[in-house]
Amino acid sequence: MKRTLKWLALGLALVALSRLTWALKDEVPGVDEIMDITHKVKKGLKDLIEAEAKKPKPDWAKMEKDAKEFTRLISLMEKNDPPKGPKASWIKLCKEYTQDVAKVETAVKKKDAKEVLAAIKALDKKCDDCHDKHRP
Repeated sequence: MKRTLKWLALGLALVALSRLTWALKDEVPGVDEIMDITHKVKKGLKDLIEAEAKKPKPDWAKMEKDAKEFTRLISLMEKNDPPKGPKASWIKLCKEYTQDVAKVETAVKKKDAKEVLAAIKALDKKCDDCHDKHRP
């Protein structure tokens, strides 16, 4: 009986923990947090994916996980208010950037390192547009 209660308690704790994890995952991170996770030099998802794509034998499973999270986080940017500038411009640029990041994810899913690197290079050209209008 005690053993059954312990297993039941453990099961309930795991359910509660999984619900908390999902609730936190649904929370919208701020612009600075998103940019830090995705674009921090050598540690951000963009640089990690790029570095892996340059390897002779990339870890495609890790890249796919990172690319999926990269797309998810960037898609949340538009839910934040712009740090400066008009909201309409912010939403437009965020949607365009999300589409561009999705191209990285698509290239990763194809396991095409050259296409991954080309998509990342295209991302790098987009930074100034948004930063000029919205970065404080």
